[in-house]
Amino acid sequence: MSRNVVLLVLDSARKDLFDANAGPLRDQIDLDLAECRAASNWSPASHGSMFTGDLPHQNGVHAHDPNWNNIKTEDTFLSAFNDYTKIGVSSNLFAGKAHGFDSYFDQFVSLSRHSVLSGVKEIDTFRSESDREGMRLYLEYLRAAQEEGTLTRSLINGLIFKYHEFADGRPLPRLWDYGTRTSLRVAKQRLRAVEQPAFVFMNLMETHNPFANSIWYQGDGVPASWSSNRFDTYTYNNLAPEERPSDYPRNYRALYEDSIEYTARRISEFVDWCVDNLDGATTFVITGDHGEQLGSEADGGLISHIGALSESLLHVPLSIINPPDTVDESDGRYFSHLDLPSLMRGLTEETLSVRYRDRIPAEVVGSSVPEGTERFDYWNRMIRAAYDGKNKYVWDSLGSRQHYRVGDEPCEETEVAADIEIPEHALAHFDVPIEEFKLQFDGVDANDWATDGPTERLKDLGYI
Repeated sequence: MSRNVVLLVLDSARKDLFDANAGPLRDQIDLDLAECRAASNWSPASHGSMFTGDLPHQNGVHAHDPNWNNIKTEDTFLSAFNDYTKIGVSSNLFAGKAHGFDSYFDQFVSLSRHSVLSGVKEIDTFRSESDREGMRLYLEYLRAAQEEGTLTRSLINGLIFKYHEFADGRPLPRLWDYGTRTSLRVAKQRLRAVEQPAFVFMNLMETHNPFANSIWYQGDGVPASWSSNRFDTYTYNNLAPEERPSDYPRNYRALYEDSIEYTARRISEFVDWCVDNLDGATTFVITGDHGEQLGSEADGGLISHIGALSESLLHVPLSIINPPDTVDESDGRYFSHLDLPSLMRGLTEETLSVRYRDRIPAEVVGSSVPEGTERFDYWNRMIRAAYDGKNKYVWDSLGSRQHYRVGDEPCEETEVAADIEIPEHALAHFDVPIEEFKLQFDGVDANDWATDGPTERLKDLGYI
């Protein structure tokens, strides 16, 4: 029988702090692709590239259209898993039902980050699709849950969600995690019930902002009342350095690290469960869809994952447990998420297809910027990056051009020069020049999905 394959995506997990906080999971990892780089800096674009092997401007999943409607199964690595039962479990709105990602799977469960119970009316997707607010929104949610026969369980999840809203900014911990326990429990339930071999995709949003203390983990020295929702992402990043509270990045980082440690521990337990309960071998591929900025000097003072293609955002873990084969270490060469489809397809044939490259690209077409945001054009600009060994070239649709030197430590880089000429080999990765591609969205309401939804809803989901 073919081996089961599990692809686990820790949302926003950067390489250096994953390594530092992975705990017992580190001892289970058989192969660490230490120089893995994401193809973009946020969820829609990075998932599009991970599944197709194409850059965002090529596959069409990006800020101006985060939907999967135009991507066929045969355009993704999932076509290699046609003889598998394909299961998806995701608490990420963009890798979920709201944007058509579920259509590739035999079974798919979209979970709210606030879900304690599964098999319910999923509240985050419902909120993203509804134009109602306040009490009218929740009455509509309960009415829809009643119609599908999940009222009691949906009500429990809704009450937990409302408690978390109430607790935000008060000295009260969250009563549940951000969906990790529920997601892993659902994955176990589905794996028990289906015919194997199975392919499982999971996106775990525990490691994605917003951050706050919970009953499962508390940041060292972080007040019980502190929440990263004190600022939305763009408001904070638009502040002058002297206007940013000194405790904010410290608390943000503490809880980010705690979320990685907690999630890695839960994954470690899940790996043990699979080994004990599933027929045949199971291979686990663990990565981050992108990294995270933590407000440090190295991050330019920025938080979240917008406005840059820095090493903090592109250098991500890629670890494999129980591979069918082994490969040599990379000796400094890169493994790109653009080559993840080849790796995943190989697992269905009991091979480990790992391609190391000296030269790799990355790009972001835009971001989740609501209209009216200060410096909208800057935050929504298109950015490209190209690596050539330790040299990294970054340029954007507003005319900025930089040369960086990639450091020897994870997530480390140093600016070498600005206003440079981008080398031809760097430009050659891309089919359309950056200004030409971005210009097609000029004056178009291409961020409707961000503008139409109430700002507080997008903030709660961690996207602004």
